[in-house]
Amino acid sequence: MREQGATAVYITHDQAEAFALGDEIGILHRGRLVQHGPPEVIYRTPASPFVARFTGVAGVLGGHLDGAGGAGPGPVRVLVASTDPARPLTLGATATAAIPPGSPVQVLLRPTATRICRTGSRPAQLRGTVRDVAYHGRGYDYVVAIGEHLELTGVFDRRRFDRGAVVELYITPTAALVFPDKETAEEATGAPVAAEAVLDRCAAMQPSEQGEATASSAPVSIATEDPNERW
Repeated sequence: MREQGATAVYITHDQAEAFALGDEIGILHRGRLVQHGPPEVIYRTPASPFVARFTGVAGVLGGHLDGAGGAGPGPVRVLVASTDPARPLTLGATATAAIPPGSPVQVLLRPTATRICRTGSRPAQLRGTVRDVAYHGRGYDYVVAIGEHLELTGVFDRRRFDRGAVVELYITPTAALVFPDKETAEEATGAPVAAEAVLDRCAAMQPSEQGEATASSAPVSIATEDPNERW
């Protein structure tokens, strides 16, 4: 179709397939178009927590927006709740829209957000335990437990860590997406971070990466979460 310059609408329930085939993607939720645009824009700036979850999330953190770090859109700071109220995690993140300072928020972490650091390195923010590991040729995907009630999935590293290994983590601000916490069952905030997992070292917030993508008249993919949804 691309060689012939034809435009086509391809409907799929497979997110990876939609991203692979479509020059533009439309996300449907409960029969409504909730976001439309190039794959890069959909992934980097999802319009809602639903779109972010539908296109890939490794974990969810809850907290409040720290007004000293800006109100968005763009780089912000979030005070992530921990099991010890006196010891929150200060996290650099990216808001896709303006949010009033002090508002309750949820931080949705892309799989690319979490990086395993060298033990004792300055950027490390959290300490966790490798719960599971899967080898994929180019490296390893890990499930890392942060205390008893929070797990981060899809944590990639080229190095091998055994199950039970203690690792230190850094959260990349541009892949930690901040949304207002509406406290709905569908968009519930994650469990508090275990206080003992919060490291004293804190990385400086990095500027948000800016990216643009150009839409074309080539194939359009439509993705929906419900295989039974009717058109």
